[in-house]
Amino acid sequence: MLDIPAALVIGSICGLLGALFISINTRLTICRKKYINTGPRKLIEAFCLASITALTFYMVTFSRRNDCILKPQTNTNGNFRFFCPENYYNPFASLVFNTESGIIRQLLNQPVEMKNN
Repeated sequence: MLDIPAALVIGSICGLLGALFISINTRLTICRKKYINTGPRKLIEAFCLASITALTFYMVTFSRRNDCILKPQTNTNGNFRFFCPENYYNPFASLVFNTESGIIRQLLNQPVEMKNN
């Protein structure tokens, strides 16, 4: 019974965020159809979005560059150093820059250790 109010709050917040996403996406689609209608403009848009996405992932990971933990002795595949000293790795960078199967292996095979900042 104690979980019901929390579920209602989470459901309400997620519903509002979903409605906001759909509203923004509808407005963006109208603008894209109006202004991005030629081949070169579509190519520039794709390049800009890919660049912004890659830069965002890199900068978020760069902001967590000091969260290094010691590499385990076994199964060190998929652990990214990312500004960490030798024999250490960054678990956040390992999750961001890994492949899908590598992320699943990372989450299932290794315990998560976080430093308190």
